[in-house]
Amino acid sequence: MPASHLRGRILTGAIAVLVIALVAAAGGGYFAGSRAKVQAQQSAVEAQAREQFDLALEDMRAGRYAFAQQRLQYVLSLDPKFPAADAMLAQALKGLNATPTVTPSATPIPTPTLDLPRAQQLMSQAQQQFQNKDWAGMVETLLSLRAAIPDYQPTRVSGLMYVALSGEGAALIDKGQLEQGIYDLDLAERYGPLDYKTSQRRDWAELLIKVYQAANLYFQQDWQQSVSYFAQAYSMAPNYGDTIQKYPQALQKYGDQLMGKGKPCDAAPEYQAAVNIQPSNSTYQKDLDAANSGCTAQHAPPPTSAAPTSEPTP
Repeated sequence: MPASHLRGRILTGAIAVLVIALVAAAGGGYFAGSRAKVQAQQSAVEAQAREQFDLALEDMRAGRYAFAQQRLQYVLSLDPKFPAADAMLAQALKGLNATPTVTPSATPIPTPTLDLPRAQQLMSQAQQQFQNKDWAGMVETLLSLRAAIPDYQPTRVSGLMYVALSGEGAALIDKGQLEQGIYDLDLAERYGPLDYKTSQRRDWAELLIKVYQAANLYFQQDWQQSVSYFAQAYSMAPNYGDTIQKYPQALQKYGDQLMGKGKPCDAAPEYQAAVNIQPSNSTYQKDLDAANSGCTAQHAPPPTSAAPTSEPTP
């Protein structure tokens, strides 16, 4: 992400004003209502899924495969893409199918030994992916390690998972995949607090999403407001979503409104901004020429009447 995108760290006061404006404009329904409700529901589901996954992990460690199976199936019903749930469910089913036959022997059944070579192989693979900054691959490797060998260096694995999710989240935000990047950073935060720079990057992404949504909310409803929010989105990330197409359209429509009110001098800057974004668009250029001509005509001095000529004295 270019440094200019984070210039000023998006002042706290500006963020507060923007959020208040969004809530007021949408009547509390679009952002404060529907979005807040959805977020609250998602948070509750995620918390429930995480709790059952952790309990399933304990069941796996204790050999309670049937309980683990039930918990993991429930987790997947809540979130079919829950990290490592599929892999751990496969391990639970494998454990159920591997129930040993009881023999009349006093010799206790040996506890399965830790697959240390496999664990070391996966850990080495994760470390290489860390060196290569292959964050997505690193996450998958660590999930495989945790699912197959949950007791292997759990603290170290959690620390590496934090690094991998943080790196992947930040990389996705830089690529413009804001929602997925924010999700990964939220997951990383379960393992530890985000550093200041990463936290600011998530705040930037969340703000951009809100500004972009507001711009689209007002599109075709209030051209002046739509222009205002698209201008902010364009300054933050010109190529995010369809900003680069809709922003000049909103500028043109707002310019047309001003022209209709007999304000060509006010319309000209709107058309000029549209031309600056899409200089090859001949319609924007024609609109700009018309506004400039109208503005010039409004400021032209009134014609002066010719002074009467005096007749010469005989």
